[in-house]
Amino acid sequence: MLWTTSRSTCSRWLKTRNRHKSVRSGSSTTQGEGAYAVDQSGRRQTNKEVRVYLYPDEVDRVLYVILIGDKSSQQRDVNEVHEFVRDIKANHEKREDNE
Repeated sequence: MLWTTSRSTCSRWLKTRNRHKSVRSGSSTTQGEGAYAVDQSGRRQTNKEVRVYLYPDEVDRVLYVILIGDKSSQQRDVNEVHEFVRDIKANHEKREDNE
């Protein structure tokens, strides 16, 4: 299980594990609902820029890698990420109600 406490820690973790020479880690941005996107851009013009969408769940102390998308699917990806995070939060609330 991987846990991170901040966006910069998450980005740093991804950068240190980025060993492939044709890819480099870019910036990380908030996506709403507590989710983040980390951009990965290719060093060659033939490589597409991709985004890795993450959600650090503070209740269960889990870092979810939700999906990987590119610029062409960005809005659809963000909508899916929001739905995923809302589902996780709803499950937390149900657990709290049952306790």
